[in-house]
Amino acid sequence: MKMIKLNVALPIFAVAALGAGCARTSIGTHEFQWTEDIVYSRPADGIDLNMQIAVPKGLKAPAPAILWLHGGGWAFGKKELMKPISEFTASLGYVSATAQYRLVKQGKFPAPVLDAAAAIRFLRKNASEYNIDPERIAIGGESAGGHIALLVGLSNDPTLIGSEPYTGVSSRVSCIIDIYGPTLLEPMYTKPSLAGKSLIGNFVGGDPATVPELYKAASPINHVRADSPPILILHGDMDWVVPYSQAEALASVCTERGARFELGCVSGANHAWIGQPRGRNCIATLPLIANFLGRTLH
Repeated sequence: MKMIKLNVALPIFAVAALGAGCARTSIGTHEFQWTEDIVYSRPADGIDLNMQIAVPKGLKAPAPAILWLHGGGWAFGKKELMKPISEFTASLGYVSATAQYRLVKQGKFPAPVLDAAAAIRFLRKNASEYNIDPERIAIGGESAGGHIALLVGLSNDPTLIGSEPYTGVSSRVSCIIDIYGPTLLEPMYTKPSLAGKSLIGNFVGGDPATVPELYKAASPINHVRADSPPILILHGDMDWVVPYSQAEALASVCTERGARFELGCVSGANHAWIGQPRGRNCIATLPLIANFLGRTLH
């Protein structure tokens, strides 16, 4: 499968033109309506997991949907962090949701993966209520959320994606957007970046020598198949939290196994820029996201 490497460098004058006077992220033609605090799952420990959904107005037919997952090292963050990118995709005509998931203090791996898979099932089960086409659902996320999105989209392992609380409803997705997410956890533990040993060890539940099978299961590249959903990988080449080599590793495995993917190298970008809607790197990558979704969900 061919590799498309997109080196993103937006001129300053273009950033100024796009950002001037913009108070919100959305730049498409669709207005949308948010529904807040929807309980999509109650895991065994009694936690209510919520999502919020933006439904474009004036839809004449069920629309594709995308679920966005926040970052935060599996230990921090909240669903509202992905509201700007959700508003962008909603403005393009996609039903756009962002969901909370269990953080490390509430549940270690694979708890957040199970939660995200349950969120996809919720959207599919309730497709008619939110005007969703159940055959066209995507998943995306940044950092830890990108990692979780990859595992939901790539894995067929029932211990990772589960079946509850909507038994018989698929968590299958049509495509995946990974924004600077970890893809191979062992080297991030043994040669730690800013992410550090503690975040990864706490999430997985030990070190690679003690629980090697968990590190293997928790690394998305180990779940890539020739028939995996298409993946858009967006990553800054100056990322000092999740090194750019993580994106290259995923791209390499996709190439080896014949999986469909596109790699967008954001020149000079560090980490955590997708949540900055008026930032240069975010503005530069929005067209890549719109183009990818337009080709894979239509």
